[in-house]
Amino acid sequence: MISNYLLRSQLILICLLPLFLILGPALSDISISFAGFFYLVYFFLNKERIKTNFLLISIFLIFYLYLILCSILSDNIILSLESSLFYFRFLFFILSLDLVFSSDSKNYKYFFYSILFVFFLLILDAYYQYFVGYNLLGYPYDGIRLSSLFNEEKKLGSYLSRLTPILLGLSVLIYGNSRNKILAVLILIILVDVLVILSGERTSIFYIFLSTLMIAICIKRWKYFRLSAFFISLLISIFIIYTNDQVKNRVIEKTIYQTNILNEKINAFSIQHQVIYSTALKIYKDYPIFGIGPKLFREKCKLDKYKTYTKEDGSVDGCQSHPHNTYIQLLVETGFLGFLFILSFFILLNIKFLNHIYNMILNKKYIIHDHHICFLTAVYINLWPIVPTGNFFNNWLSIIYFIPIGLLVPLFKKKITINMFK
Repeated sequence: MISNYLLRSQLILICLLPLFLILGPALSDISISFAGFFYLVYFFLNKERIKTNFLLISIFLIFYLYLILCSILSDNIILSLESSLFYFRFLFFILSLDLVFSSDSKNYKYFFYSILFVFFLLILDAYYQYFVGYNLLGYPYDGIRLSSLFNEEKKLGSYLSRLTPILLGLSVLIYGNSRNKILAVLILIILVDVLVILSGERTSIFYIFLSTLMIAICIKRWKYFRLSAFFISLLISIFIIYTNDQVKNRVIEKTIYQTNILNEKINAFSIQHQVIYSTALKIYKDYPIFGIGPKLFREKCKLDKYKTYTKEDGSVDGCQSHPHNTYIQLLVETGFLGFLFILSFFILLNIKFLNHIYNMILNKKYIIHDHHICFLTAVYINLWPIVPTGNFFNNWLSIIYFIPIGLLVPLFKKKITINMFK
C-alpha cells in the first residue's frame, strides 16, 4: 500500500514537471527533490525488487565527488558548494524516472499527455501574445522576442526546442503504429517550430535545426513526415521574418552584426561572448587541472588580471555570472578533468549515432529504435559544444538535461514495444 502511494506520488510529480518548469525554478526543483526522496523511501522498502543501474550510479557519483573536490580546493568553498553539494539530487531524480517508467510502461503515456497539455497551452498563449500584443495573463510582447508564460525570463524557445524531441519520441513510442496520431503531433510541432523562431532565441533556433537533422537522418519511420513538417514551419517562419522587420532584425541582421561574419575578424557569436570566453580562458590557464570551483567564475572574473576589454565595445569586461558556454564553463570551473568527463560523454554519443548511421547505410539495419533516437537527440543538443548556453549548474537547465536520460534508462534495461500500450 505504501509502495503504491510512493509510486503514484512520483508519477504525479514527474507529470507536473513540464508545467512547473514554466511556473518557476522553485517549483520544479521542489518537484524533483521530492520525487528523489520518495524514490529513496521506496527503495528501502522494496530494495530486493528494484534492479539498480550500478553503472549509471557509479558514473554519476564519480562526477559528483569530483565536483565536491573542485569546490573544496577552491578559494571560496562555501559559495562553490552551493552548486556542487546538492547536485546528487539529480541522480535520485533519474532513478525516480527509471522506477516510474519501469514499473508500468503506461506511465510514458501520462508523461506524454502532460507535455502535450503544456505545449498546447504555450501555443495558444504565445500566438495570442504575437497577434494581440500581450498574452492571456497580460504579459506584453516587445515585438522582438515572444516570451508567453515565461514573461521576462525569455525561455520560451529554450523550453520548446529542448522538449520537442522528447515529445516526438514519446509519440513514436506510444503511437508509432498510428499514422493519424503521429501526423497530428507533427502538425503541433510545426506550430512549435515557428514559435521557437518567433522567440528570437538563436541558440534554440539552432537546436530545432540540429534535432530535426539528427532525427530525420536516423529514424526508420516518419523521417519524411518530420522533414516535411520542418520545411512547412520554415516557409512560414521565412514569411514572418520578411514581413516583420523587428523579428528580421533580431534573427538575421543582429546575428550578422554581432558575429561580424561579413568582415575579416569574425566574433564567437558576438563581441560580448568573445570577451567572456577570452576572460574564461585566461582564468583557466592559471587553474588547468581542477579549475576554480563551480559557481566561482563570477568571482574570479572581477580580478583586474583577468579582465578583457575591446575596442569594439569598451563597456564589455568579460565578467558575468557564468561563461555562457558549457564546455568553457567546465574548463574554467572544474578544470580539464571535469571538461573531459562531459566531452567523453558527448563523444560516445557521436560514436553511437555514427555506428547507427553506418549500419543503416551499409547493412540496411537500424540498430537504435526510433524513440531512442529522439531521446538521445534531446541529450545530444543539450551537450552540443558550439553555441552560447546557460549555466551548466543551473537547476532549471539541469532538470531538462536529465529528463531524456531518465526516459532512456528503463528503455535500455528492457525492450518496451508499442504492443504494451494496446
